[in-house]
Amino acid sequence: MEGTPVTFKHTALKEGQTINLGNAKLATHLPLMKLLNQSPDIPKNKEVIVTCGMGYRGNIAASFLQNEGFEHVHSLAGGMAAWVNSGGSVV
Repeated sequence: MEGTPVTFKHTALKEGQTINLGNAKLATHLPLMKLLNQSPDIPKNKEVIVTCGMGYRGNIAASFLQNEGFEHVHSLAGGMAAWVNSGGSVV
């Protein structure tokens, strides 16, 4: 969960079967366990949006990043399932 939009970083935390949902355009795929074991190379003052298949791992990641000092972290409510259902583009 590679691309970096101008104003935010979208990190997809999908594992296993949820990878089949696709990634939002310009998202970086980063498995949750990898995120928890190594701090991402993202400036802590940039906006970060994390997502997973349904939202659970995204919430864990958002809490972890906030505890690591990231200032603007958001978890995409409902994960990639909600993104796809709302018409969001995937690659």
